[in-house]
Amino acid sequence: MIFKGSIVIILLVFLQLNSQNRDTVGAQEAAAFLKRSNLDINTLGQIWEVADYHKKGYLDKLGAFIAFKLVAACQQGHPPSIASLSLNLSPPSFASRSATPSIPSFGNLAISDNWAINAVEQTKYESIFDGLNPVNGKLSGDKVKPVLLNSGLPGPSLAKIWDLSDIDKDGQLDRIEMCVALHLVYRSLQGEAIPVVLPASLIHPSKKNFQWGERRSRTGSVASLDINSAPSFQTSGTMRSQSVQPTSLTSPILSSVWLLTDFRHFNFFKIDTDNDGLVSGNDVRNILFQSALPQATLAQLWALVDIKKSGMINLEQFALIMYLIDDCKKGRAVPSILPSNLVPPSFRVPVSNIIPSGNEELDKLQHEMQILIMERREAEQAIVQLEADITIKNSEIKNLQIEYNTLENTVTQLERQKAEAERRLETLDNQVSQLEQTGSSLKEKLIEEENRLESLRNENMRNKENIAVRVEHFDFSLFASFIYDLFFMYLIYIYLH
Repeated sequence: MIFKGSIVIILLVFLQLNSQNRDTVGAQEAAAFLKRSNLDINTLGQIWEVADYHKKGYLDKLGAFIAFKLVAACQQGHPPSIASLSLNLSPPSFASRSATPSIPSFGNLAISDNWAINAVEQTKYESIFDGLNPVNGKLSGDKVKPVLLNSGLPGPSLAKIWDLSDIDKDGQLDRIEMCVALHLVYRSLQGEAIPVVLPASLIHPSKKNFQWGERRSRTGSVASLDINSAPSFQTSGTMRSQSVQPTSLTSPILSSVWLLTDFRHFNFFKIDTDNDGLVSGNDVRNILFQSALPQATLAQLWALVDIKKSGMINLEQFALIMYLIDDCKKGRAVPSILPSNLVPPSFRVPVSNIIPSGNEELDKLQHEMQILIMERREAEQAIVQLEADITIKNSEIKNLQIEYNTLENTVTQLERQKAEAERRLETLDNQVSQLEQTGSSLKEKLIEEENRLESLRNENMRNKENIAVRVEHFDFSLFASFIYDLFFMYLIYIYLH
């Protein structure tokens, strides 16, 4: 949680809440203290729901600081949501029990003196003041309102600027107070947060008694300007008719500030599969149904945001329908027509006609304000487009990374296959070498066997020749005599036995 200025102020506020220095602060005690922020009961209830994060009915130190941050957010025009905890805000303002301001006595700690008005700005502001024809040295809310509305700042911010500028709380601005108001408007358009209390450098010596004296009720000051500070569906960006009713003042659509900052990019780009910046009803169907709202209500919301009736919505319209769904969940009714401050910037008609004042310096200031508004809008649109481009590029990078990882895995697998093939090839080479050696050995044996066979053949031929020679010289008479003797001996043997 971030607060501009010194943390000393927040610690002092916490000491006011927890004067007995206990570990926790009860619900009744915390509620009584938070009521001094002048916020309405519903808003305080929402703040309590977030601050009591453990849902035990009391606040610890962290819960108290969350409550202070959300009070500051609401006082500076932001919703009491968890997202507001990350904003860089000025410290909250709590009225003291004696109806005197509690934080101004520490103003020098919280606000530095970089708010001083230089001579050139002073001359410009005084020229504008004189051009508005002050009566008895003062300007009423009637005359100041067109100047402030043309700045394009939201109602809560303008109400805060009026409250800070009307130092004496008489419902009018004198020369000094008008210079302060214009300076706060200029600094707000340049991105500075509106201070909770008026910086010391903007307090004229003649106004110091009013600054430190008893604070009067805001009904005598802010109501004199009478700018609607509650951005609701019914009357956002318009003036209430209770006090000031200018006959020729109409708040142009250009002065209605686009309230939505949470574009929920990731949901949108997840369903915008073709990356054309548009999604259809079928694309968002599942997301809308997750809200559990009746289909008739969802159809009404779609009809509101589908301004061109094309059946397609862009990022701004998607953010808008999610915003309206959240409001419906909180019990708010669906508006019959889309309020001007909820019309997406890309659908707004540029308004070049600025309320003429008859004062050249004032017209110049108004023109400069319009330029600042347009530049801010263009910058916001550029940021949205840049974020969309970044998301697309990140998606492309992720796809390339996946492709790279796939190729890397493929290469690794091929390298393993190559290594396995080389091992198998080496094994086959060894087998071939062994077979060659075996073949050589067998070849040698074959030659030996052939030589041996040849020797046996030669020897057989010689034996045949020897046998033939012996047969040729064999004496058959001797053989016959031998047979006869053998037969005679056989007969004698038989006879004897």
